[in-house]
Parts: sequence; C-alpha cells; structure tokens
Amino acid sequence: MKAEKTPALACSLDVGERERRGEEWRALRRGALIDAREQAGVATSTWKRGEGIGERLEALVEAERICCSFLDFDLVDRGDTLVLRVVSPADAEPLARRMLGLEPGE
Repeated sequence: MKAEKTPALACSLDVGERERRGEEWRALRRGALIDAREQAGVATSTWKRGEGIGERLEALVEAERICCSFLDFDLVDRGDTLVLRVVSPADAEPLARRMLGLEPGE
C-alpha cells in the first residue's frame, strides 16, 4: 500500500522574491480588494473588476500555485466581482492570511 505524499509546507521563493511577491499582493489589494475573511483554514476574498485587475489576480494565483503547491486556490468570476478562495493546511494559514491582507501589518 502506497502512502500519499503530502506537499512540503515551504515556499520555493527566496527572501527577495517573497518581498516582491508580497508587494504585488499589497498593490493589488489597495486598488481592488473589496472584502477578505478567513475561517477554519479557508481565506475568501472578493475583488473588484476593472482594467487589468482580473489578469493581475490570475497571474498572482498562477505564480503562487507554482511556489506554494501546498495551498489550494479557487478563483471564480462572478461577473462584476472575482472571488478567490485559498484553502491551506493549519501550518500555512498565516501565509494565506498575509496574501489577502488579513495579518496585522499587511
């Protein structure tokens, strides 16, 4: 019987790359985030539609899927808004909260 392999809870970005990625999230949140909340390991955010916002959000989600494969992203187009759900293991909940600005200082 084979055991399922659990993805490692480590981001593959170096310190400088993580800082740049964090700034990308902060810049997008400043111009487009409507609401964000977290409950039981699921961070849910609602984003405005606007020029380039959907493309920027999609690009960030794709980049995060590559470096943080232990997070599960679901981006849904609701017409006038976009809804992003990030499901994370308990050890990675702070990371998902930081992406969406739910951590103090973010």
